[in-house]
Amino acid sequence: MSDSDRQQDSIGAVEPNRKAYAKNLSWQVGDRVVRLSLAVVSSAVVARYLGPDDFGLLSVALAAVGLFAGFARFGLEHIVLQDIARAATSGDEAKVLGSAFWLRFASAALTWLAAMSMMTLLDGRGELLTLVAVIGLLNLTLAWEGIESWFQVKVRMRPTSLVRMIAALVGAALRIAGAWLAAPLIWFATTTVIEGVLGVIGMRRVFSRQADRPPRLAFDNAACRRLLQQGWPLALSGLATGIYMRVDQLMLHTLAGEADVGIYSAAVRISEAWYFVPGIFVSTLFPAIAKMRGVDEVAFARRFSTMLALLSLLGVAAGIGAWLFGDLIIAVVYGTAYAPAAGVLMLHMWTGLFVGWGLARNAWLAAYDANRLVLAMTLIGLAVNVALNYVWIPKYGALGAAAATLATQAVFATVVNGLFKSCRPMLIYQAQSLLALPSVVIRLPNEIRGMR
Repeated sequence: MSDSDRQQDSIGAVEPNRKAYAKNLSWQVGDRVVRLSLAVVSSAVVARYLGPDDFGLLSVALAAVGLFAGFARFGLEHIVLQDIARAATSGDEAKVLGSAFWLRFASAALTWLAAMSMMTLLDGRGELLTLVAVIGLLNLTLAWEGIESWFQVKVRMRPTSLVRMIAALVGAALRIAGAWLAAPLIWFATTTVIEGVLGVIGMRRVFSRQADRPPRLAFDNAACRRLLQQGWPLALSGLATGIYMRVDQLMLHTLAGEADVGIYSAAVRISEAWYFVPGIFVSTLFPAIAKMRGVDEVAFARRFSTMLALLSLLGVAAGIGAWLFGDLIIAVVYGTAYAPAAGVLMLHMWTGLFVGWGLARNAWLAAYDANRLVLAMTLIGLAVNVALNYVWIPKYGALGAAAATLATQAVFATVVNGLFKSCRPMLIYQAQSLLALPSVVIRLPNEIRGMR
């Protein structure tokens, strides 16, 4: 075979692979969009039915459980992906999947006990503890996420995406039906768990139909020790991130009350749904940018700067949009009972700008093999968040929690960069991205095409 023939064969092999990855990504994006949309719609219906007080109580329980979700996963997401990709046989895959399952199951059981203990100390009311006890079972379903990792490595996300979308559709339908039929509060906690269980059942079913799957999952002491050793720092980081993201609602509950939590949570459901947008841009654009690292540093810096400018444009546009139409959005989505949530939304939507910057900064750190700094930055952000919430919530209620979150995200994405030498260039990029907003709108299409 000639060199030209070999080259043609190589091109022919790569092209379907690229198409498979593109299709895989489209299923993942579609899955996220559908599930987020269903969550926002069903949450709006439930919030209207329950009112701020009961919706606040449900939100406290969800926050108490969500706070520990990162630890329940035990930081194994990327580790399991890498180990499956490197596995020489299906038997090796079985050991990775089986060991990861039992590690996650054990950590999820611990998080159930931790959530119950925490809420017993903070509140102790029977209704709230019942909600936490039920919703806490959701973390146990995370033990089966290794199956989804297997499909991701095999570039077959269509079955798992369909399973998750169907489970989300059923969960949303059950919540809306509960609101229509005037169901008790515990029903809406139960539907959350039902959605998770349906996802596990569907995932196991599609996994069992794969011809090249491992015959059965197997626990392996050596694999478990290795996963434990690699995962525990990431598990602690996940716990710190969970506290950082959810402590505002728990402090609002303790310092203000359920109604303020309901108002705050209604607005946050909308603004946090927006976080998906900068996340998609970073995960889509940065891999191509990262290829220039070590090859052409000038091109790497220029394209990274363009991506940051795009994130700034998105964040500023979302913030201005919420500022102009916040009252209308809350009135249409939640009704007049949640009118105070408009002010929360106007403030909280600006966090999207700093979330985008934080995602870009974390990708930057990954490119320079400096991920170890993320935990330290998260702990600093957590300390700032707790301090500001403690001062502002008693004075301003839900608005104080929104202001504390916005200030914390700003510190986390900008000020903290100045404390670490490897992150100081980010301050320059961030300033430039804001100054360049007018020109970036004009040259953005050409720049994006150059990043692909």
